[in-house]
Amino acid sequence: MNNFSVGLNYRISKSANLFHFISNLTSWHFSVRTVYRDIWLQETGPLSSNEKKVLGDIEKLFQKYSFGPKYWGRVFLVESDSKVWQVAKNKFNTKELQLFQSAAEVFLPRFKKVWRKEKFLLNYWACLLKENNKKFPSKQLIDDLNIFFGTDVEIKQVTVILLISSEYYFNGGANLDPGIVTLEIGINSSQVIQRSLMVLWHELIHSFWQNRQYEELIDKIAKEKKSKLRLSQSFFGQRPLENIINEAILESLLPKGYLAQKYFSFNTEENYDREIDILKNHQKDMSYWRTYAGYHLMPISRKYIENGRSLDALYIRQVLRVLKKFIK
Repeated sequence: MNNFSVGLNYRISKSANLFHFISNLTSWHFSVRTVYRDIWLQETGPLSSNEKKVLGDIEKLFQKYSFGPKYWGRVFLVESDSKVWQVAKNKFNTKELQLFQSAAEVFLPRFKKVWRKEKFLLNYWACLLKENNKKFPSKQLIDDLNIFFGTDVEIKQVTVILLISSEYYFNGGANLDPGIVTLEIGINSSQVIQRSLMVLWHELIHSFWQNRQYEELIDKIAKEKKSKLRLSQSFFGQRPLENIINEAILESLLPKGYLAQKYFSFNTEENYDREIDILKNHQKDMSYWRTYAGYHLMPISRKYIENGRSLDALYIRQVLRVLKKFIK
């Protein structure tokens, strides 16, 4: 495969975005985008007492159908608008589904206020991303990732589900089946196409390269070090150590690490310096950890890739050394 654009399919769905909207209004998981919630409520007004009650009622459902094989995003994010509720009917408990349907009806008027402008922006981005696919290399990047993760991944088809964000924020997710990722975009500027594609590649690493062998290696070392490391929850909330390690490793590659520099001509050092300065008063924020870790691990990742060496226990112990310095 000489060009990554061959396998890219961008999708926009109203029901997927409604699910995404409601999910981020709750507090069901540490990955909830609280900044989205704050901005959306500024745009649409404070929550009513009934809306607060509904969010409380469905929060347990989000936790029950959390990330993993039972994740209900596999239905609500992936299925088309015309099929989604029928598929959900066959997948979920009737009483629970009715509760979520009621929640969707309650929040639909508020969602429409955001969706009215955001759907045009998503369509704009879908066109822009398609136009820019051919500008960026892929095979060499895939080869480097295969070296680093000790894999033999080939990408034939990728579905990118576009979701609403808020101005200046790019995020993504890879909690669905392999080859299906989400990309959250909220800024109307063609000048940041580079950034969006680097975020997309970060999610593709989660989707294709974060395999069982890799996860088992992280889990093993995390279990060995948990009692000694004693992470303070004031730093990372409920995030497990495995997640903290994983995000640090990926940050050293993309969207702002060594592979961003190598393949996207991204000025990594300048970006890290700027972000560390911006985030220095928010040192207990996960964003600061990603930036700090990416900066310190990038030279190590470069050496591994350019020397043809795959990630190993020694690398992960380096991550933990960086983490100890960060906490101190």
